[in-house]
Amino acid sequence: MIDYESCITAKMLAQRLGTVASNLKPDGSVVPLYIRIHGERHALTIDNFQVDEDGSLLFSPDLLLNIERNTSWTSVLAERIRQIHHHGYTAERDDTHRHGELALAGAAYAVRAAEQTAGWYLAGPPAEWPWDNGAYKPRDTRRALVVAGALIVAEIERLDRKAIAGDCAHD
Repeated sequence: MIDYESCITAKMLAQRLGTVASNLKPDGSVVPLYIRIHGERHALTIDNFQVDEDGSLLFSPDLLLNIERNTSWTSVLAERIRQIHHHGYTAERDDTHRHGELALAGAAYAVRAAEQTAGWYLAGPPAEWPWDNGAYKPRDTRRALVVAGALIVAEIERLDRKAIAGDCAHD
C-alpha cells in the first residue's frame, strides 16, 4: 500500500525545481540534477531520466546498472533490466519459452557457480543448459549467480503472466 501522504509527486518536484530555477541568473545557467544511490551521486540526464505521462519517474537501465556493484538484489534487478533492454528478452519473447527453459538456464548458471566455488573446471555449459551451446556465456562465480537469479525472475514473471491470463494456475 502506497502512503500517498508521503509521496513526492511530479508537481511537487516541478515546484521545487521551479524554486531552484527562480534563483538562477537569466544568463541561461544550468543546475544539474543528481540521484544518490548507495552514497554515490549520478547525474540525471535526458538519456537516463524522464517523467512519464502519469507522473511516474522513469530511470534508464544504464542508470540502474550503476547500482549493480552495491547489493546482491539490485545486481539481479539490474541484470534483468539489462536482459530486457539490451538483449530484447521481453515478456513476449520470454512467453515463448513454455517448457521451463528460463528456469533451466538459470539453474545452469547456478550449477556452474557451484562448480567454480568447489574448484572444478568443466568445459561447455552444464547439462541443464536448454539452448544451443554457443548461447552459453561462462561467467565468474558471482556474475553467474546474478545471471541465474535474473533468469529465475524471468521465469517467475512468465508464470505470473500465464496465471493472470487465466491459462492456468502456476505450473
